[in-house]
Amino acid sequence: MNISKTENPRIPINQRRITTFNFDQRIQLNLVGNIGDKLKINTNYNTQATFDFENQVKLDYTGYEDEIIQKTRRERELALARHLDQGAVKVCSD
Repeated sequence: MNISKTENPRIPINQRRITTFNFDQRIQLNLVGNIGDKLKINTNYNTQATFDFENQVKLDYTGYEDEIIQKTRRERELALARHLDQGAVKVCSD
């Protein structure tokens, strides 16, 4: 938490002190799921991963015997930003 003060007489007294909160956001996500009976998804994501290849999405599609596409798999690395945007909440106090 950061508190800053301004001694400017043109600013109202209740707005001279501003408090901001710093958030350290970390995400570790492992998702395994099915969409219907044909599509399977497997996702691994970690904001503290050392390498980009550790963050992946895998999609498996298995069709029925009478369908043109019977099986396909797609894998992709998630090359997302290492750090989330640092948000701040400002609170004005007296």
